[in-house]
Amino acid sequence: MNYFSHLINQFSDYFNVKYTTKAEALSAVQSHGFQLQHASIALKNDREVVMAAVSNDGYALKYASDAFRADKSVVLEAMKRDIS
Repeated sequence: MNYFSHLINQFSDYFNVKYTTKAEALSAVQSHGFQLQHASIALKNDREVVMAAVSNDGYALKYASDAFRADKSVVLEAMKRDIS
């Protein structure tokens, strides 16, 4: 484990980050999209993770990065999930 990864793991509870790897985040958000709130900043900027989250729960969009909250395809996917 490199030094940076060690620091992330050490401080993840402090910053309310549960998911620091893409595999962990994908597993979580595919079942419960709102778990995106507990992903690292880098993962909130990952298109695959964000799309998986909003595909499960459109309201997860509020936890995505600013760039994805402004991304038309991501917003449309979120809207598809929450139109009743």
